[in-house]
Amino acid sequence: MTSEDLSHLPSLEEARERARRFVARRKAEGDARLQKYKETAKSLNVRAADEADGDYPVGNRKKDTGSKFEI
Repeated sequence: MTSEDLSHLPSLEEARERARRFVARRKAEGDARLQKYKETAKSLNVRAADEADGDYPVGNRKKDTGSKFEI
């Protein structure tokens, strides 16, 4: 096998750059997803605290609000 047989493959530098971009993109997606989960958790904690204080009556909850999470 010669280098001409491998001409369709990217150079080592190009492969490294592609891998770096791939990892950076996945990290950014994961960071965004984590931030969304943190915001949801914070919202649920605030709501639970309000319910405990009596500021948000449990009986007034809307049914099927679209949340994936149960309290």
